[in-house]
Amino acid sequence: MGSTVARVKSPDSSQLKNTAAGVLAAVAGEVPVLGAIVGTLQAGLSARQRERDEEFFAMVAASQRMTDERVRAIAAGEDDEFVASAHRIIREAQATADEGKRQLLASVLANSGSWSTVSLDEREELLPTVIQMTPVQVRLLDFLDDPRAWLARHDLDVEAQPYGISSRGAIIDKYFRIASLGQLADDEATPYQDLAAVAAELGRLGLATPNLNTMMTPSGALDSCTTPRGKRILAYIRG
Repeated sequence: MGSTVARVKSPDSSQLKNTAAGVLAAVAGEVPVLGAIVGTLQAGLSARQRERDEEFFAMVAASQRMTDERVRAIAAGEDDEFVASAHRIIREAQATADEGKRQLLASVLANSGSWSTVSLDEREELLPTVIQMTPVQVRLLDFLDDPRAWLARHDLDVEAQPYGISSRGAIIDKYFRIASLGQLADDEATPYQDLAAVAAELGRLGLATPNLNTMMTPSGALDSCTTPRGKRILAYIRG
């Protein structure tokens, strides 16, 4: 997403994979059902599951936030914050076949160590909400946080509006719907009603106050409408 992060040398992902695999094994040991599945179906399922787990760990390792120093600290067992979050996030990544959701979870895990810009208490409070969010919800929340910056990143200029009035719904329908959702699905003609439902859910979660149908000046339609909680969620995801 749109944050600017200084580029660092990508660490060797094998160390992080081994550490995450250890966390995964611990999760299996702590959850009897999962442990039984791992033991009983290892011959039939573990190869593919192992492959998917390694793909997920590679997503985490690819993050610019996973510096050599941080990976070494995790491997040495010196970052309890990362391990504590990894238990839950890895389980969620295993439970979904949605690659966009797995990418989202990998981004969250990469920002779940002691280096996070969000405090441990806040992360523990926000994680249940982050886990239930979809990639479309995160993208729309990112848009609503700063529509002007989002449009600039996508090289889009808002056309002058007749009569000097507009609405967030009109902006989302004309610009976000095509530019963003076309990157998430094959169908670029996703109905506006679907995005309106996504916006309503963001409102229900207390992350934004979209008011899509409220008529306002074109400038007002481009103002941020995320709540403080919504901004904290984005800070957690972006790192």
